[in-house]
Amino acid sequence: MTLKLRFALLFNLIVAIILILSSITIYSFFSLHRQKEFKNKLRTEAIISLSNFGNNNQNLKDLGINISNELTEIYLFEKQNLIISEDKKIINATPTKSIFKISTKTFALIKNLKEYFFKESNREFFGIYIVNEKMFVIASAIDKDGLNKLANLRLILVGVFFCFLILTGLITYWFVNSALRPLTNLNNKIKLTTEKNLWQKVELTKGKDEIAQITSNYDALIERLKNAFDLQKNFVQYASHELRTPLTLMYATTQAALNKKLTEEEYKKTLELLQVEQNNLIDLTNSLLLLSQFEKLEFSSILHTFRIDELIYDAISYGKANFPGIIIDFGFENFPEENNLLINGNETLLKSAFINLIKNAFLYSENKKLSILLFAKNKDIQIHFINTGNQLTESVISNMKIPFSSRENIGLVKGIGLGLSIVQKIISIHNGTFSYSKISTNINKFTIALS
Repeated sequence: MTLKLRFALLFNLIVAIILILSSITIYSFFSLHRQKEFKNKLRTEAIISLSNFGNNNQNLKDLGINISNELTEIYLFEKQNLIISEDKKIINATPTKSIFKISTKTFALIKNLKEYFFKESNREFFGIYIVNEKMFVIASAIDKDGLNKLANLRLILVGVFFCFLILTGLITYWFVNSALRPLTNLNNKIKLTTEKNLWQKVELTKGKDEIAQITSNYDALIERLKNAFDLQKNFVQYASHELRTPLTLMYATTQAALNKKLTEEEYKKTLELLQVEQNNLIDLTNSLLLLSQFEKLEFSSILHTFRIDELIYDAISYGKANFPGIIIDFGFENFPEENNLLINGNETLLKSAFINLIKNAFLYSENKKLSILLFAKNKDIQIHFINTGNQLTESVISNMKIPFSSRENIGLVKGIGLGLSIVQKIISIHNGTFSYSKISTNINKFTIALS
C-alpha cells in the first residue's frame, strides 16, 4: 500500500468516525425529542379522556392539572383510550373495542409511579393511575408522522454520510497527492539515478518543511556521490596512466639489457636508470596511498600542538638530504612571539606538504634555489615558498590542484603531477588556504595560510 493511499484511507477513517458520531448524536437527539413530544401528546390525550369521562374535575386536580387550561383534542394515528378499574376491568374505551393488552407488570408500574410512559413495537403508551377512584387511564397511539420523520432523517444521515465520505476521499487523495508530489518525484528520480546522470537534481519545493529538507539532503547526497564517482574515475584513469609509464620503461630497459651483452659501464647506467624509475614508482605509490587516505584523515586525524618553524626546519633538512644541490634560505617576515608559532595540526601531513613544495622548487626552478618566508602574528600563519623559473599560465594555475595534471614548463624533468594536489588536500584538512601568485618576471610564489 502506497503512502498516499495510506494517508487517504487514514484521513477518511477519521472523517468517517466523526460523521458516524455526529449522525448518531443528531439521530439520538431527534429521537428523544420526538418521543418527548409524543409522550406529552399521549398525556394530554389521557387527561382529555379522563375529563370527558364523567367530567371528574377533582381527579384532575388531584393529578396537579389546572383544568382552566384549554385542552384541545389531538389527532393521533390509531389511538386508543382506556379507563380500567383496579381489578383490570374496562370501564370506558374509545374506540369501544380494545386493540391492545396491558400486562400485569405494566399495571403495577403505572400504579407505583402514578404516571408511566412505555412502548411496545411501534405503539406507544401513557398510563395514569387515579388513586381516589382506583382506576387506570391509558392512552396509546402510533406516532406515524414522527416515525416517518425519524426514518427520513435516518435516510438523510446515511446519504450525507456516504456522499461526504466519497467527497472527502476525493479531496483527501488530491490533497495528499499534491502534498507528497515532491516525494513521488524523489522516488522516480531515485529509480532513474545511475552513475551516468548524477548531475541531475530534484527540483526543490518552496518552504522549509520536511519534504523540502529531504529533497535538499538528497541533492546534497547525490552531489557527494557524484564527486566520489568523479574522483574515483579520475583517480583510476590517472593512476593507470602514470603507473603504466614507469613500468613500461622499466620493462623495456630490462628486456633490452637481457637481449644483448653490455659492458660493465652500460650495466651500471641501466641499473641507475632502473633505480630512477623505481624511485619515481615508489613516490607515485606513496602519493597514491596518501591521497586515498585523505577523506578518512579529514575526520580521524589526531591533532597535536607544535611549533611551525621547527617543522619547517625538519622539512628543509629532509630536502637537503634527498635533493642534492638544492639551496634553501629560511627567514621570518616579522619577529613573532613564541605563542604565535604554535599550531594545532598533524605534523606528518604538514611536513609532507612542505616537502612537496621543496621538491617542486628543486625540479622546476632554474637555479635549484628556494626561499621560505614565515609570517606569524595573532595565530595567523603564512608560509611563502619562492623560487625562480618559468611562471605558470592561467590554465595551469586553474589545474595545478588537480591530481596528475602536468605543467607546461617541466621540459625533460620527470614528475608524477601529484605534489600540488597533495599540498591542497593537506592544507584544506587543516582549514587553511593554498595559493599561487607571480611576483615579477620568472619568480613564483606559493603561499600556505593557516590559523
